[in-house]
Amino acid sequence: MGLATDVYGEGVRIPPIRIVQGGETCADVMKLILTNVRSSSDERRADFEAQIGSLKTGELRLLEIVERRGEKKLVIMRPS
Repeated sequence: MGLATDVYGEGVRIPPIRIVQGGETCADVMKLILTNVRSSSDERRADFEAQIGSLKTGELRLLEIVERRGEKKLVIMRPS
């Protein structure tokens, strides 16, 4: 744990932005993030790649369900 007493002392705050656009990882965004981590950037890059891979798998599985069951059976959860 660092000595920061508030979120601003932790370092760069990055608003929600796309890391992947059109199926490709945005190199500039990834560089910005990895330049501002305390631990090994190689480890963090691998973490991001694993998370992105799991999202791609989830997307494929969801599309398979829609194809098998049809769009009308798909229940979309919306925040209330």
